[in-house]
Formats: sequence, C-alpha cells, structure tokens
Amino acid sequence: MTEARFPKRRDDGSFTLVARFAASETDMSVVDLVRDYVSAWTRANRAWVRIWRSDVIQEERLEFLAEFSSDPRVEVGDDGHRLSIVLEGRPSAGRWKDWAVFLVDELSRVFPEIKFERFES
Repeated sequence: MTEARFPKRRDDGSFTLVARFAASETDMSVVDLVRDYVSAWTRANRAWVRIWRSDVIQEERLEFLAEFSSDPRVEVGDDGHRLSIVLEGRPSAGRWKDWAVFLVDELSRVFPEIKFERFES
C-alpha cells in the first residue's frame, strides 16, 4: 500500500492544511469580517451532526477538536490579494477533509467576493 502524499505529515503524524482564497484588492477589506466569521463558525460548529440516508437514517457526530489541535486562523498573503485559512491537524485526524470542505463551502457562500483556489499542505 502506498502512503498518502496529502496532506504532508510531520514525524508525529500531525499536519497543516491551508485553504487558499483570492480576492481583488478592493475585496481585501473583508479580511476582518472573514476572521470574525471563522471565529464564530468554529464556536457554532464545535460539534457537527451529519444525517445520512441509505436504507435507514443515520446520525454521525463529529467533533472539531478531535480532528484539529486549534481553531482555524486567517492569514493574509504577502501580495495583498490572497488570504488563507490555516488548520492544524492532529495525527489521529480521519475526518479532516469533511471539516475542510464544510468550512470552505460556508466561506464561499457567505463571502462570494473571495474565490477558493486550492488546498495546500
């Protein structure tokens, strides 16, 4: 079996996941709003209950801090036209992708002026 290449893991198995967004120079005025939103989103979504449908309805409870060692942080790029959401993954993280997509989808919906570009590690 080949070892997963993404995300890049440290010796202890932890990792950093970065969601990159682009904005025009005028749209970068939203950075403080994005920071406030990410903070509020994290508080509101410490626990996430997903409901799955197959031949029965199932509930799955996910805990943010079971996957990540800290709250996400917002960083502004050197060029002034990009911002990043940085997530610090735990070595045991198994549902990190679900959380990352959930957060990016929410940010893209609430802030159409920033455009998701990619994930990096």
